[in-house]
Amino acid sequence: MIRVIIAGGRDYRPTPRDRERTVRLLQALGATHVVSGMARGVDTWGEDLAAELGLLLFPADWPTRGRRAGWLRNLEMSRNADAVITLAGGRGTAMMRTIARQSGLPHFDLGQAPPVSS
Repeated sequence: MIRVIIAGGRDYRPTPRDRERTVRLLQALGATHVVSGMARGVDTWGEDLAAELGLLLFPADWPTRGRRAGWLRNLEMSRNADAVITLAGGRGTAMMRTIARQSGLPHFDLGQAPPVSS
């Protein structure tokens, strides 16, 4: 079982190139599950991609723990993952990159551009 986090900004709209690169990585990693933070934006896109590819979804337990909730959710996700794919995003995505690095998880960064506003 290989669980992969797909993370990125809530306002970022993944491009066809993002999709192509993410699919190639998921296949190369032998992914069986996508770990999701269940937020709008890239998280939801990753959930849809998992369904399209026939991968199982491993949703994060999104506790309500005040100001640290995002950090705790991302930390919990990292403990249930084997690799991380990040797309463009903001502070939450930067936090996921830091957690991946500190946890020693393989991390594939597909973009650090600022999120596109609607």
